[in-house]
Amino acid sequence: MEFKIILFVVFIPTCLSITEDVKEVEDNLTARKFRSSKVNQLWEKAERMELSAVMLSDLYVDLKEHDRKFMDVKTSDADENDKRWRVLNEEFNRIMVRYGLAGNRKLNDNVDGQPKSKQPFQDPQLNKLWLQTVSSKKFKTDELDKLLVEFKHHEDKVWELDELRKDLERVRAISENSVERFNDKQDQVKREAEAKTLQEEVETSFQRLHLVAQKSKDENVAFIEPRVAELWEMAQNGNFTVVELLSVKQELHHFENRINKHKHFRDQLKNSAEKLDFHGEGATEERVSRHQKLQGKVQDLGTKVKKLFGDLKSRLSTVIKHKEL
Repeated sequence: MEFKIILFVVFIPTCLSITEDVKEVEDNLTARKFRSSKVNQLWEKAERMELSAVMLSDLYVDLKEHDRKFMDVKTSDADENDKRWRVLNEEFNRIMVRYGLAGNRKLNDNVDGQPKSKQPFQDPQLNKLWLQTVSSKKFKTDELDKLLVEFKHHEDKVWELDELRKDLERVRAISENSVERFNDKQDQVKREAEAKTLQEEVETSFQRLHLVAQKSKDENVAFIEPRVAELWEMAQNGNFTVVELLSVKQELHHFENRINKHKHFRDQLKNSAEKLDFHGEGATEERVSRHQKLQGKVQDLGTKVKKLFGDLKSRLSTVIKHKEL
């Protein structure tokens, strides 16, 4: 009996110790919001600095995207000389500076404090456009900062499209008769639609950046939105008088502003969706309602832009045909 009591006394603390260890591991895993240790450390630093709820929410969105790209490169067996690491380091530095987490480091420094590379992107074509834009000396520093963000957004879209295509290849590789393929069929249709939309966005985005680069060396480039540039080219080749061209140009400027407004709210919608993901079930009704209203606004603006483009193109075509008669 005494032996059993001793065993009981010794055994209970051991069980408690194991339970506490398991709980500690689970708590640590729950506390890790990101897969990369470096990203987690920056997040913890931001929490210690007591950033506002809005800034923390924005930071979470940026870090989540960076964390995904970091792990993609890490799991691809990239060696230490792979240029993708440099691109990621520069992106991480920009995030730190943007949210006041970088100390005295500035945007024109990389993580090691050295001057930023003159080729900040993975895509050679994108680097060529960027160098062409910077070397023109026609943009102010704040304008270049905004353009750099736009170039980075384009690169992010290309990255996202590549990952989406990889997922689709994985699904298509599954046997037609397998249960897994049956379950993934609906997801495949959805992803194919997303890939098609994203492909169109990437093409439009690159055309826009190309026009920006052209405008930096040619003052005759009037518009940087591809659809507007297309309409302007039609007008220039349409035998219009100088006065008529000025009128068309003014109308196209209004159209370009409408496109920029749609783009602005579309970016806000994407950011809002990622913030909802951050808050999860804890998102307030007000936030959800605001997101739904934003969805409606983006859809409405998109419909109006599409209709206006069709109307302007039709009107220009009609006038041009009439002048040719």
